[in-house]
Amino acid sequence: MSFNEKMLNQVQLTTANATILFTPPKRMIFRIESLIVANYGGVVTNLSLYHDNNGTTSDNTTVIMSAVPFGINLFRVIPIGIYMNNLEGGGGSLIATAAAGNIFTLTLYGTEIK
Repeated sequence: MSFNEKMLNQVQLTTANATILFTPPKRMIFRIESLIVANYGGVVTNLSLYHDNNGTTSDNTTVIMSAVPFGINLFRVIPIGIYMNNLEGGGGSLIATAAAGNIFTLTLYGTEIK
């Protein structure tokens, strides 16, 4: 078994639409270690995270962090510590939402397990 630590994705979240941060490729296992959140907008904005283990639902049934406020020009490291796999092709997703008019940069780090 091998472990490869790396940046898994980086997105800029600028709308209120749900944005997929990460979906594991087929036949892969990942441990999601941390998320760096940077708010470069001019207002305090709430951020929500969702983990749907078999799809892309972003509602109260899959929320893991709900409407947490992030200050202006602030960054924060959020430890996550969850496993995601897509061994049988039905993998889920890690999803983010925020208020319209925000400017977040989200950087996801984790370990690929082979």
